[in-house]
Amino acid sequence: MEKIFKARFLHQLRQGVKDQTIKIAPHLNFDKLIMVVGYKKWNVYAKAPFGGPAQIIEYLGRYTHKVAISVNRIIAIDDQYIIFKYKDYADRNLVKEMSLTHQEFLRRFEQHILPKRFVKIRHAGILTHRNKKLRITSILQQIFASTIKRLNSLQNHLLLLKKPH
Repeated sequence: MEKIFKARFLHQLRQGVKDQTIKIAPHLNFDKLIMVVGYKKWNVYAKAPFGGPAQIIEYLGRYTHKVAISVNRIIAIDDQYIIFKYKDYADRNLVKEMSLTHQEFLRRFEQHILPKRFVKIRHAGILTHRNKKLRITSILQQIFASTIKRLNSLQNHLLLLKKPH
């Protein structure tokens, strides 16, 4: 994984410098820097997915199916700050308030604007909020049942192979 990540990262870095979307200090020798960094051993850490499929779907659902902020979450706006409510998932889903400067609020908000040709996932299909937990449970049961059938079939096949002729 180290080689693939390093190659992709360095390729994107070179491309960014070439396109001038990444600025390098004029006193740095970029080519030499890339060569030195390229020869170093990289330690790539990729954490295993948490929980299982249900937790991953739940996590992604929070980010792919919602707008950045709805109007009813905004509490107050003054000359300096915007105060809004948010749910802290790390703290037992408590609803808290956050106060941000206008500049910081807009910086965070614009991170939710999709690039050209990207389409927002809509609330439809198996991930629609109505009865989502029931559908996920049903899907997992079907996957489990299918796996059991395949294991039984494999077990029967192995028993037939072991029988003396």
